[in-house]
Amino acid sequence: MTDASLLESEISSEPEVELATTARAILGNLPTGVMVLTSRGASGKAYGATVNSFASVTLDPPTLLISLVSTSRTRQAVSESGAFVLNILSADQIEIAKAFAGSESDHTRRFETATWQDVEEGAVLSSAVASFRCRTLHSIRVATHRLYVGEVVDAAWGDAAPGEPLVSYRRSLFVPSERADWSIGQ
Repeated sequence: MTDASLLESEISSEPEVELATTARAILGNLPTGVMVLTSRGASGKAYGATVNSFASVTLDPPTLLISLVSTSRTRQAVSESGAFVLNILSADQIEIAKAFAGSESDHTRRFETATWQDVEEGAVLSSAVASFRCRTLHSIRVATHRLYVGEVVDAAWGDAAPGEPLVSYRRSLFVPSERADWSIGQ
């Protein structure tokens, strides 16, 4: 690569970096729920990660969308098994969120943070607000991540229901303290 083309490459990537930085800051200002996604690898070993990139796709049939970084071992387990569990964390489960957010090489130790029920799709956190057991319908790679569309095969309230959910906002974990005096759909 010549000096001129190297300089051109550096210049053209600066706006992309700025855009990514701005997009990250804006998206960080949107409150999202905090969940632990679990799955089983080909060997049957449980893997898990803290996630906040999730969407309801449709309710008929119930279908969810999740996003996992392509290099994640949990992502690999979802690809191998074709299934996952999404556990919605409660306000008092910050330590669980932290344990599954780290780069702990031993995924078994992550599961020592709470009581889990082993299921075919992964592991259900008994003390969660709720959980969704899903079978993967589709997946697609998008840049650094892989998106999974999962059909819900079971949905259940956990021991913390209908407790306050744990929320991520501005790169911090917190509990919502106020509620509006109306709800969507009224």
